[in-house]
Amino acid sequence: MRVREIAGALAASRLLVGVDPTSAGPLAAASRAVALGPGEVLFSEGDLADEFAIIDAGEIRVYHLTAGGRSVTLERVGPGDAVGLGPALAGGRHDAMSEAAAVSDVVLVRADALHALVAGDPMVARATVTAVARRSERLMDVVKALAADVPSRLASYLFGRALAVGRPSPEGLVVDLGMTKTELASTLATGPETLSRAFARLRDEGLIELEGSTVTVLDVGGLVRRGAGYDEG
Repeated sequence: MRVREIAGALAASRLLVGVDPTSAGPLAAASRAVALGPGEVLFSEGDLADEFAIIDAGEIRVYHLTAGGRSVTLERVGPGDAVGLGPALAGGRHDAMSEAAAVSDVVLVRADALHALVAGDPMVARATVTAVARRSERLMDVVKALAADVPSRLASYLFGRALAVGRPSPEGLVVDLGMTKTELASTLATGPETLSRAFARLRDEGLIELEGSTVTVLDVGGLVRRGAGYDEG
């Protein structure tokens, strides 16, 4: 990817939304393009955050490894999103693992180049603060979700999938999980066995039917209430 193409990818990113496109030029000169295959690591937790990434194509999974070795997915981000921006701005170390969830093209940007641009361009500074704030909001949603039990987390996830890709059928809304059950367990910060029990619980409550990786939502309202952690009394 040439400097001009890198500049185009940066200008189209959420980091520089609403900013003069020419601002991407100095960052592009301090950037490099990298192609990642599924499962390839972008950043490791604890790495020096002297670079951050802008995703040009594909999907990156950001996750934390617990002391017991379990993977807890924090977020999945796609084209236009930044990865590792907060630690790069703070001059610290990356606070999570990140790896390609699919074939991905990313632009790695030197942190010092962003520091210089932020110092000299108020619009870039504002856009950068907004990008970091939005990530903090997403992570707060993750924290709130972890406070719920696993069936409620699963119900919330399935409701979101139903809204996004649900297909009407005589029985209800048909939804594919969008990932393997192992990946879904990681996303919901649980283990495969606990996830299986959560599916069984929602099925027994008359909310869903499950066949392989396809779910039929039988009671959308009930699923919403289960995802919020309460039932009608």
